[in-house]
Amino acid sequence: MREAYSAFEYRRARRKVPRAGRYAPDVPDRAIPVRPWWTLRSLLVVIVVIAACGAGTVASAPPPGAGLPAAATGLCDAIAAAPDAVAVERAFANEAHDLLHELAADPRLSRADAELVLQTMQQVEADFRAGAEIGLTTGDLVVLARSADAALAALGITVQPCEG
Repeated sequence: MREAYSAFEYRRARRKVPRAGRYAPDVPDRAIPVRPWWTLRSLLVVIVVIAACGAGTVASAPPPGAGLPAAATGLCDAIAAAPDAVAVERAFANEAHDLLHELAADPRLSRADAELVLQTMQQVEADFRAGAEIGLTTGDLVVLARSADAALAALGITVQPCEG
């Protein structure tokens, strides 16, 4: 009688049902349909991952126009950076540009207000492309800020006018 088994031999000796695709030693010429051990574990892992992805609170969408006041703030930051043309363009592009498009696309805004915002915005963008004097660009930014403030007021959103 053998007293010591290796780990593999011990597991093999204890196993009563062979793995899928192997023949049972006591039942010749017949495969025992056994699911692989990893199938159940994989299914459990997939369920846990899916549950973790769906867990937590459901984020609700912000109310329409919630980020629009930031457009006016971005324009004020661009005007405040006036001595440096690169800083003015960067502040306009990073902080106000997309929000101004969102403001103009708001369905609650009248067509005339949206057109005014877009036209003054096109003028500012043309100043940046042409490399216009900083004074001209700043003047157009002030006009754009006023038109954006008027559009926001039409939506019922009040913002502080730019200082300076």
